Order: sequence, then C-alpha cells, then structure tokens
Amino acid sequence: MHPRRSGGPADRAESDRLLDAARAGSPPGPQTDPLTRLLSAAAGPATAGEIAGEDRAVAAFRAARAGPVPAVRPRRRLRIAAALSGLAATAVAGVAFAAVRLDRHPDPVIPPAATARWRWGR
Repeated sequence: MHPRRSGGPADRAESDRLLDAARAGSPPGPQTDPLTRLLSAAAGPATAGEIAGEDRAVAAFRAARAGPVPAVRPRRRLRIAAALSGLAATAVAGVAFAAVRLDRHPDPVIPPAATARWRWGR
C-alpha cells in the first residue's frame, strides 16, 4: 500500500491487522474508513447469492474436462500456399532488382547538343 494515501493504512502490518479484524467477524461501523469496509467485505464469508450456481459451474467444468479432446487440424494447404506466395514474391523482386542493376550504365550518357543551323526543308 502507498503510505498515508487518503488516510489509508500506513504499512503492510496495518493492512494485515485490518484483514485479521475483518476475518474475526467484527463488522465495520458506518463511520469506518472505506478501505476497512472493503477489506471486511473481501475477507468475510461468502453469502448464498455469491455462491449460487457454483455446483453447476464445477459440474460443467468437470464434464468439459472429461470429454474428448477436439482434434486440431492444421491448415496445411493454407500454409503451403502462403509459403509459395512468399517464395514467388521474393523471386519476382529478385529478378526485378537484377534487371535494374544490369540496365544501369556506369557513366551517364550526355545527349549531343542541338545545332541551330539545321533547318527543315533544305
């Protein structure tokens, strides 16, 4: 617990003392701080409304555990298709990269300068 936060217990020993008092069954009064009321409610015995349906839930859990384990079928075709698609994409990208690298000239080609004396129709 954070020390002296909003008037709550100062340390773990104080929290343990509050829990022990709650377990002993001393109900908190209306003027008790909220933390003491919360700890008292959490440490107290369960009421009938809180455990209604517990037997059904335990029986359903045990029945589910006793049943057959569902077989998990891997989607092998999907995995193979994904692997082949990745391989094809990698191959196409590699070919495109090689084509770009082979087409590159080491020195840029400078176009010849146009002459102003040339005319159409001569």
